[in-house]
Amino acid sequence: MSRFAYLIAAVLAFAALLPAQTSLGAITGTVVDQNGAGIPNARINVTLRASNLQYTGVSSNDGTYVVSQLPVGAYQLEATASGFKTYRQTNITIEVSQR
Repeated sequence: MSRFAYLIAAVLAFAALLPAQTSLGAITGTVVDQNGAGIPNARINVTLRASNLQYTGVSSNDGTYVVSQLPVGAYQLEATASGFKTYRQTNITIEVSQR
C-alpha cells in the first residue's frame, strides 16, 4: 500500500454555504502521513466533472484544508505533496444542503 494512501484521513465533509438561489458547498479534509501526522502545503485540486472547472486549496500546517465555493455536482479530488504519490478520489457529489 502506498504511503499516500494514508495521506487523506478525512477527505469529505459537504455543506451548503449559501441559502436559496446560490447553492454552493465545500470539501474539507485532513492530509496525513502513514503515522497520522498532518502534511502541510499539500496541493488540493478539485475538478467539477461536468465542466472540468478546477478549484484549488492548500493544506495548513496541521494538514487540514477547505476548498469552498463549489457548485453542486460531481467532483474528482487530487491531493499532491512532495515525497508522496498523488491521491485521487472520484465520484464526490455535492448536493444542495448536504452536510
